[in-house]
Amino acid sequence: MTKQLRDEADAILEGGATSETWGAIIRLVDARSGEELEELVDHLEAELARWKVGRHDRWIVTDHDPIYAKSGVSSVFFSRLQRGSMRVAPPHWVKQATTEGSPRLRLVDAVSLGELKLNSTQALKLLGREELVNLRHLDLHDTKLTKTFWKKAPLLPALQRLESLRVSILHEDLAAAVEAAPSLPKLRRLAIGQSYSPKPQRIGALLGSDMVAGVEVVALETSNNGRALLDTLRASGLPELREIEIGSPDLFDSPLEPLLGYEELASRIETITILSVEHLTPIDFSALAALDFGGVGELDLSGVNAEHRLRGRAEHVEVNRAGALEHVPGSNLAETVKRLRLGDLWSPELAAALDGQVELVE
Repeated sequence: MTKQLRDEADAILEGGATSETWGAIIRLVDARSGEELEELVDHLEAELARWKVGRHDRWIVTDHDPIYAKSGVSSVFFSRLQRGSMRVAPPHWVKQATTEGSPRLRLVDAVSLGELKLNSTQALKLLGREELVNLRHLDLHDTKLTKTFWKKAPLLPALQRLESLRVSILHEDLAAAVEAAPSLPKLRRLAIGQSYSPKPQRIGALLGSDMVAGVEVVALETSNNGRALLDTLRASGLPELREIEIGSPDLFDSPLEPLLGYEELASRIETITILSVEHLTPIDFSALAALDFGGVGELDLSGVNAEHRLRGRAEHVEVNRAGALEHVPGSNLAETVKRLRLGDLWSPELAAALDGQVELVE
């Protein structure tokens, strides 16, 4: 690799684990081929392995970014990307990988199939690429897959390293294949996506399968049939389950309140996490603070302001902080959780107002 190219790559990497840095890396890599590409990927892979990405951070692409235009997909793809990962394969890399491999795939740790309309053969070719050595997060989302996919995909080397899986559609005739799928040994997080309309025989097959037996965190991103979903979750295996994430865009059209009524299930949960919520009004804060959390070990609100922070919406961050300060101290919430994680909702005033009411954790 030439000194000029190395210097250019290092200058980009100085930006740290941000959306801007990852976008610049994609553009730099896209402009190279052959031996130069191999050498560049070798250098970048080693540097990217040192990245520390926050739990609620994610890759954000604006609609005027060249990558957005090149992707050929709608903004929905980018708005639903995996949190906790910045190194997401852009759609044009994913599409290329259905027909040929590329060293570029060594740079990604997350792949999303949402909005790409891949069939099972294409998905298997993609996930079977030997260059996917760093894959940790897979979002199947609304991809319509077959029995063959569920039989073969869990055996692929890339999925043996998978830590997080997201599913939004599971057809009834796939239940047997999913139920029989082998274990994913490192899988610890399972997300049920927004378009999921759970029926017991479908979600039960997934939650009761060996494939997800090691899952510790279940993210409920859907408001569809919330109680049916919780019924199935309560009846499932998941012996390692310790946390439930609530990620519906509308907090009060989500399984949060029904979950608190399932005392048997809630008692198994160490942590309830509220993921990023686009709109949390003072009325919403008042309703949240009035809920009885029944002694839940920890309520994690560190994701509430995450999307606003990532998009630079300072005024929204401050509005939510003011809402927390007004409604949380002295509330049912403060009295019925043991520990409270505030994240970007924290302020000196709120910490002082909660002193002696609830343990605050960083």
